[in-house]
Amino acid sequence: MKKKRNKTAHGCLQLLAVPIVIAFIITAVSAVLMTGTSFTFASRTSIKSAINADKIIREIMVRGIEQDIRQKHLALNLPPPAIDLVAIRHATDLVVPPDWVENAVDDGIDNVFNFLEEGRTEDYVLGYKELVETFHSDAGREAMHIIVRQYPPCPASYEPTFEYKERNVEIECLPPDMPVSQVADQIYTTLLTGFNNDPEILDENGGACLEWPADLASNTESIRRAFQYLSRLWLFWLIPMGLLAVIALLTVRSLYSAGIWLGIPLLITGVTTPIVGLVIFVQILNLLQYAQENLGTSEDRAAQLLIQFVTEIAYALPSIWLVIVLIQAGIMFLLGAGSLVLAVLLKLFNRDTRPKKSHGMAGTAVVNH
Repeated sequence: MKKKRNKTAHGCLQLLAVPIVIAFIITAVSAVLMTGTSFTFASRTSIKSAINADKIIREIMVRGIEQDIRQKHLALNLPPPAIDLVAIRHATDLVVPPDWVENAVDDGIDNVFNFLEEGRTEDYVLGYKELVETFHSDAGREAMHIIVRQYPPCPASYEPTFEYKERNVEIECLPPDMPVSQVADQIYTTLLTGFNNDPEILDENGGACLEWPADLASNTESIRRAFQYLSRLWLFWLIPMGLLAVIALLTVRSLYSAGIWLGIPLLITGVTTPIVGLVIFVQILNLLQYAQENLGTSEDRAAQLLIQFVTEIAYALPSIWLVIVLIQAGIMFLLGAGSLVLAVLLKLFNRDTRPKKSHGMAGTAVVNH
């Protein structure tokens, strides 16, 4: 009678656990999605991996040089030139070190996250010391020769002047009575002289200093508070973990019941989460595609590259989010499947041992008789 009451009470507890299991699945899926959002948008590592600026920045430099050459031809009423973009790209690669763009972007991201995490509003210095050092080498001279030869010749009566202003030498046109290589050497020497006498470049940490906006102080706390909420979304996991503990208290009476009642919710969550994540991911891609189609195009090549750069980031971040979601779902699937396999093995083991025990007891009874 007592065993029957215990079994009835245990059945009632298991019945009470069913809605809690459903609540666990819903909150666990939500926790996975929120954790993915937090680890994607509040992580400097994820942001850095989503931004691949090297190729875009180099191409913007190339297009800037191309546009300047075209404008100089237009100013002299000359027909559009046949610009050798391949050569200009090679010149850019000669001057810009391989990791310079990536390191500059990473430093900028670190500067932003230092503000979001610690409230530090340090000025960001875009260092160009490496660029100047490369320009001082033979590679810099070669790059200058490649670029200068693309500019138009001057009218016969015009003699241009090449002056160093704001770390640049303006090239209007090339003197027709002077070899192009000699003009390129003159411009190159003028730039080197300017660099060698520029106090900002001579400074050990020389570079372009970008200050934080002055009106940012009034919004500092609200911005940082929003970031802190975003970075702590993973704490939502405390809710499903608490529900899982309640399920264990209501249902677990043995290793077998633990494997069943803990394994099934984890397994269902591990299967449901990727489906929900993929649906959200596809919807985000559709929205991005719709926005891209309605954004239109720009005739300015540099603006086109900037749009392409932003678009690549917009597509990369949801992909990182989906990977984080799938990793969490995979862990829960493995835990759930492992728990169920353990429960099945325990059940089979108990079945194998019970007949042996009953057979031994029967034999003992016969002998006693």
